[in-house]
Amino acid sequence: MAEITDKKLLKLITYAPASIVGAFTLLWVVLAVTDVLMGSQEKLLALKEEYQQRENQLLTKQVEYVTQQVKFAREQTEQQLEDTIQSRIYEAHNIATRLYESNKHLPEAEVTKIITDALRDIRFNNGRGYFFIYKTEGLNVMHPLLPRVEGTSLWDFKDVRGSYIVREMGEQVKANGEAFYRWWFVKPDNKNKEFEKIGFGKYFEPYDWFIGTGDYVVDVE
Repeated sequence: MAEITDKKLLKLITYAPASIVGAFTLLWVVLAVTDVLMGSQEKLLALKEEYQQRENQLLTKQVEYVTQQVKFAREQTEQQLEDTIQSRIYEAHNIATRLYESNKHLPEAEVTKIITDALRDIRFNNGRGYFFIYKTEGLNVMHPLLPRVEGTSLWDFKDVRGSYIVREMGEQVKANGEAFYRWWFVKPDNKNKEFEKIGFGKYFEPYDWFIGTGDYVVDVE
């Protein structure tokens, strides 16, 4: 019995340290691997968060770029519209001036008819553009699309935002000789919604008129 016990003790003394070292080594490896895995997970999460931030920044920059491009395009569109209607009004004003100079010996009513007959049917901007004429106190002289208002006063006519269209445009044109003006109005093909218009008018001094036109921004865009 003593020999068996001694043999067991000898084996224990021989192999126990190696077993303990092996166990600690295995534990260390497990802990090390766990630490690496946890560290990798944290790094992965950090990388994902960084990627998301960069993606958000990129999207933000793209939206800002598109917004700037839309703004620039709108400004260019409005500038193009202003240039077009201004040049058209200059043409109409020249026509009215020449006809007046050739016929100023006639009564105003006759000269008015000569001028309005010459301008009434002119169209431009793909058929949307036309000329209108008002006296600066609001009396309509010519309106091709609304002939029923000719000879009536639109001094108190307002758009949907409360602007006195004829009154304010007439005042600005008379004060400055010419002026751009903006208002909101229905379209011929859409009576249920009002759209922004940019107009331009030029003063016609002989009869205290302003000759004007306008177009919808949305159509030009």
